[in-house]
Amino acid sequence: MSMEGLSWGLRLRCPNSAARLVALRLGDQYPPDTVGRMDMDDLAEWCCLSLDEVEAAVEYLVATVGLVVRDADDGDTPIFILPFSTPPEVPRVKHVGKLTIYVATSGIGTKVGITAGTVQGRMRDLSFATVRPVTAVWSQRGPAPQIRKIEQQVKERLAAHKIAGEWFNVTPDEIKAHILDVMSILESK
Repeated sequence: MSMEGLSWGLRLRCPNSAARLVALRLGDQYPPDTVGRMDMDDLAEWCCLSLDEVEAAVEYLVATVGLVVRDADDGDTPIFILPFSTPPEVPRVKHVGKLTIYVATSGIGTKVGITAGTVQGRMRDLSFATVRPVTAVWSQRGPAPQIRKIEQQVKERLAAHKIAGEWFNVTPDEIKAHILDVMSILESK
């Protein structure tokens, strides 16, 4: 186990949970700036991901944090080189187009959140991150600034019911009612 490499994987901040898992596994195995070999199938098995998901995660890490991947002499096992001991934080892109606000439920509670991608993709990421099925109950797409305001105001209203992060101890219908109420207030201004 490489403590420095594991630290690299833990410090990596990226919105892609599959890429984060791959970075954690690679960081666990190899210190930064060293060469390490790992079979893609083994990497997929350890991360509980499909081979396609691992390949996409590796491509993401190559593009965003400079992970280096080379073909090995044997042609099978790729060589990974973690680029540095302190990875940069992957900048969050502030979307100016449209966002979707959603209400989701799980064994944890009820969540309100926003996504620039698909709600289905966000539910998959959340289910993976929480290790529990997360199901979208309701969603609404709209202009990014308005959706951000709605989310912020709804979270303020629900602060007394907060479990952790964006998870609340209320029903999905209660969150939806708050969202619709805030929407109507903002539209009337």
